[in-house]
Amino acid sequence: MKNFTVYIITIILVLGCKPKHVEQTDSETRYKPELTGAWWQVAGNPDLGELTSEKQQPVDFGIWQATDGTWQIWSCIRQTKEVGHTRLFHRWEGDSLTRESWKSMGVAMRADTTLGETAGGLQAPFVIKKEKKYLMFYGDWNRICMAESDDGKNFKRVIVNNSAALFGDPAETNTRDPMLINIQAQWYCYYT
Repeated sequence: MKNFTVYIITIILVLGCKPKHVEQTDSETRYKPELTGAWWQVAGNPDLGELTSEKQQPVDFGIWQATDGTWQIWSCIRQTKEVGHTRLFHRWEGDSLTRESWKSMGVAMRADTTLGETAGGLQAPFVIKKEKKYLMFYGDWNRICMAESDDGKNFKRVIVNNSAALFGDPAETNTRDPMLINIQAQWYCYYT
């Protein structure tokens, strides 16, 4: 739960802060965040039904705005009763970034072992919008995989050669935490 709290605090700091001018040189202006209001909680430890565990922890979440204007949080929930590495994705939805207690939307995705994903291995969803598609990149414990969506809520794995994996290592490497950045029309993926 500690890791989830750190992530939520980070989001709140980013969303609840305004830039404060710190220093200006000839080449750049530097800013630092400054709190402008009270913190608020948008999500907590969800009820996963038969997969709920007393030890479960929401961690490694992604946040983005869907086509209909709602905000989405997908989190890896670890130490559940899911088979394998005990991880799955859960989803919350809010109509505003500043709204408290977003609606829990349930389990959003579980590993698909028929596509080679590691049982219970889903981790760290990261979403970008490219043209009219939402692209989700995530770890499956050993590889970086991809899913896509037209609405930013309902994702389907992109299957190539009977696999959702883009790249990775078939060994137990715990490949995870992908993030993408576009530099001069080239996409780069950073991951752990």
